[in-house]
Amino acid sequence: MAFVLFDKVCIEDLGITGTIVDTYTDDDGQNVYVVESHKRGYVNDKEAYNGEFPLYDRREDQLTKL
Repeated sequence: MAFVLFDKVCIEDLGITGTIVDTYTDDDGQNVYVVESHKRGYVNDKEAYNGEFPLYDRREDQLTKL
């Protein structure tokens, strides 16, 4: 299942919901989606890009469409 910009998704391993705000192809040729969390504020997660709303990079198989 392919995702598109602004799809609402759940990051399965973290149980976090968010919106896809960007996409890119990694070095292995897989699609990676940048998910902006729906929850505002700093998170203590080394994989997150912290900001007002944390960002996460996830492959398609790590996401579920809401």
